[in-house]
Amino acid sequence: MSYGLHTDAAFLPIGRRPMRSDLSRTLFISDPKDYQGGELAIQLGTRTSTFKGPAETAVVYPSTTLHGVLPVAEASAWGT
Repeated sequence: MSYGLHTDAAFLPIGRRPMRSDLSRTLFISDPKDYQGGELAIQLGTRTSTFKGPAETAVVYPSTTLHGVLPVAEASAWGT
């Protein structure tokens, strides 16, 4: 379970006219204690920054930014 590096489309084919979306968002829906990996990776020039926030938090970034999600694995001991 991962999602390789990519950019998001600035125009989304919704309805008769495409909707423009210059910003993308990654929402963390689970407590980071409950799984290993799954960090959001954002390429910033030659550097990659990773983020893993608490449940119900989000990271917002330009849709043209190269980003992906690192592989996810279940936590070895749930709730600890």
